[in-house]
Amino acid sequence: MSGAKEYREYVIAALLHDVGKLIRRAKLCSGEGAKRHVEHSVEFVEMLSNVLRKAGLDVDLVKRLVERHHEGGFGIAPYDRAAAPERMPGDEESGRGLAIPGRGEHQIPLLVYGPEGEELYVPPCPLPETLDEAEALKPCRGANCLPPEAVCACYKKAYSELMRLAGELDKLVLSYPQLVETLIHVLKTTTIFVPAAVYGVEKPDTSLFAHSILAAALASTGGEFVLASIDVGRIQEYIARARTVMWAMSILRGRSLRITMLQKLAARRLIEEVNKILGGDVVTHANILIDTGGEVLLILPKIEGLDKIAEKIEEELLEESEGQLALYINFTGPYKLEDIAKFRDIATAHFRSNIERKLKFRLYPKLTQLKEANAYSQHGAYKFHNHTCEFCGRPAKIEKVEREGAEESMELCPLCKEEFHIGLAARNLRAVIITKDLDLEKIRDAGCSLSKMKALGFDVVYAGGDCDPAQLTSHARGGALYAVNTRRFIAGAPGTAYGFIYTNQHIPKDELGPASLQEIEELEAAAAFVKLDANAIGARKSRALERPTLLITFSTAVSMAYELYPALLADTSRYRERVYVIYSGGDDGILAGDLSALGYVAKVAEYAEAWGFHTAIGVKIGPYNYPIYYAFTETEERLEEAKEIDRRSSIAVLAEIPTPWGRQKTVMYVDAKTLWDIYNRAEAQELVYEDEELDRASRIIYAKLLELRKAAELCGENDLVARRTAAKALIELGYFINRRGDEATRIMEITSLPADPAQFAKFYAPLLKCDRQKLPALIAELNKGIVTINLLHLKSKSRVSRSPTS
Repeated sequence: MSGAKEYREYVIAALLHDVGKLIRRAKLCSGEGAKRHVEHSVEFVEMLSNVLRKAGLDVDLVKRLVERHHEGGFGIAPYDRAAAPERMPGDEESGRGLAIPGRGEHQIPLLVYGPEGEELYVPPCPLPETLDEAEALKPCRGANCLPPEAVCACYKKAYSELMRLAGELDKLVLSYPQLVETLIHVLKTTTIFVPAAVYGVEKPDTSLFAHSILAAALASTGGEFVLASIDVGRIQEYIARARTVMWAMSILRGRSLRITMLQKLAARRLIEEVNKILGGDVVTHANILIDTGGEVLLILPKIEGLDKIAEKIEEELLEESEGQLALYINFTGPYKLEDIAKFRDIATAHFRSNIERKLKFRLYPKLTQLKEANAYSQHGAYKFHNHTCEFCGRPAKIEKVEREGAEESMELCPLCKEEFHIGLAARNLRAVIITKDLDLEKIRDAGCSLSKMKALGFDVVYAGGDCDPAQLTSHARGGALYAVNTRRFIAGAPGTAYGFIYTNQHIPKDELGPASLQEIEELEAAAAFVKLDANAIGARKSRALERPTLLITFSTAVSMAYELYPALLADTSRYRERVYVIYSGGDDGILAGDLSALGYVAKVAEYAEAWGFHTAIGVKIGPYNYPIYYAFTETEERLEEAKEIDRRSSIAVLAEIPTPWGRQKTVMYVDAKTLWDIYNRAEAQELVYEDEELDRASRIIYAKLLELRKAAELCGENDLVARRTAAKALIELGYFINRRGDEATRIMEITSLPADPAQFAKFYAPLLKCDRQKLPALIAELNKGIVTINLLHLKSKSRVSRSPTS
């Protein structure tokens, strides 16, 4: 940039230089007179002139930079070009070189890439805030899969939201960093699925938001930058530390929210420390390219002393969490502006450097850093305690904590105590405040249920219950107020940055706060513990490293599939009081609940499939008081088995059955779509548990199907024994069906397996012959039948146990 005093105007101009593309396309869709996108962008800057001037910006300079952003080396033009290496020479106004032939520029959706480069097209709608809107955003296959009118409808809706948010933003009085933070959330809400260029490119695969944020980040650096990343470490170990189910849902929700906010706080702290060295507010939220799933990626100006900043922040978290959590902050570079065209090489080297840093990472604070230490070694300082926390089980200074309104208490360590109160406050979580030195007692009158967490020099206040987040704005002054799971996030108070977070830590609640797992009536029969993770996410991410903008869009796709949609789904009547989302970050998820948790995770996997992600699912079905740690361990093992079975499908492993023939176990699995069908079938069936004859028939058929399934495992090891075992089981099954008639036939029809013994020889031929080519399909059918009967029993048992006559 041409001068240090102009960096603010450069960043704002870079953020807004192409917003006119959305405006132009929406006007074309409405049949209105449309100008060049540059003219619409300049008009949009003028629309925000009030808030820009009050933030100390030269509005005329911003407009001039936007107006001339195509001109050679002038102003932000070099950063615009660097952020769009995919562009070829093209002419927007004439419509030549459109990415999808036969369509107008206002009829072209965004392209995202699925596995193996599969082309998925997403309508240019704003970020959803309802389940129906999320469903409407499902990608489809093929350039013409979305009708032109559907694309136009989204452009008009995104434009309408942009104008609404811009009108609210212009009424505010904000500092420059607060303005940038709020403006970024406005653009993310409205332009994340809008293609940046639909002309002069081979494919419309760059999000307008991704292009704008990259251009702004580069503009802040003046052309020489470093790549920085922040990872939150030890998440899985931290989440799994639970010795009891008492208060588990509250504490685990608090933990998950702590982790969600830690990466945001670490990014804020890093920005703060870098600006101290630069002596201004050069670095802002415009430098954050990615912030999701425990990972943050930033572009920063080249400065000295970044290693010391990283070490300082890492040490603080180690001390605050007493070594339970870690931050890995890494920098590579410096790089020149033209190096962004070699982003794959830059990013690959950076992520390799991340791994090396983690291998050398010290999981204990320095001797001089840890306060109140009572033990020392040549490596560091430690705290030893004579008591252990009743929940996490680690030695710690403990405190007796009582649950208000209930005759319950536990002796908890400081972390678990804080997380318990966060979990209580976060029922129906409405907003999060990030600020410094906030007295919680001063905002009790806002009507919210509140809890505070201190981390990395910030105070984080979680506000839940039946309150209006707008009432909290005056208390967030100087910091930020984030609304939860909504795009209506701007309130009217000055001096506060506004934004939103999408969090899927849903917990059913009662009048005292988050309900305990055992409080769900249906759990009298069984609870379901579930862990999910996307398959081959690393390979998909690697393909996105071709350009930074592709990586940003990939990150958004992960969030849509595994955070935003699941959050909206969890809040529907079918799951609201029955599913506990314990942790959700990136493509990882841990949840528990009654058996409807199986239907929930099947729907999540189905939605993720639309975005090109295949999901591995590990399930443990057991009593509600099954130890949390063991449940997490078993679901993790089954998740890994699901990955081994087929990484190109969404597979759920539900059980492991011991076999008497030398093999360790038979793994029971179904694909996610089948799991959804099975769950719905079990929901719709009449009771079988209370009908003794029907119950007995289902148990005998279940046993025979298990024998057939176990026999299938023997094919390839001992074909003779496998065939004999299968033949014996089929003879006994056929005899039982012929003898018991209606009851047996009804159960077999529920399983979708042949109910007529005359069909057995043909249907089970792959097993009777140990035909290895056709056997996998038969195993899938057997798994489906076995799981169906099992779920039907569990659902029926739950209903009977809750009936008034039971």
